[in-house]
Amino acid sequence: MSKAAAEQCFHIYGLWRTEVLRPIPMRTIPWWPDTPIMIAAATKGTFVHVPGVTFFYRFNPQPFFAAGTKPTMRSIVTGTAGLVKLIVQSADTVGTVAGPWRGALAAWFTTLKVGRQIIDFAIRRI
Repeated sequence: MSKAAAEQCFHIYGLWRTEVLRPIPMRTIPWWPDTPIMIAAATKGTFVHVPGVTFFYRFNPQPFFAAGTKPTMRSIVTGTAGLVKLIVQSADTVGTVAGPWRGALAAWFTTLKVGRQIIDFAIRRI
């Protein structure tokens, strides 16, 4: 199933200015690796949306576990650790580029994003 990238997407795809991306640390994160990069880049300037251009990607309605299976304790711990790493790396990446105060804000906004995803996931599994 193909879906327009309006809900969740790796926003890093697009045309970027090298001088904006060069100072941003690129880190390996298992969940949404584009989030720290996008937040850090947003502290450096504005983004331009080109109307009419669309990006499509394949959407898996149950990306975390196979249909009909229940999450295991190991998968829950691994997933939670990855989400915590995302929050910490967002704070660190943005803090490196824009200072500790903005790093703390990045951690807060990333926590909100993670919380929404956890709630959405839990609702789909009930």
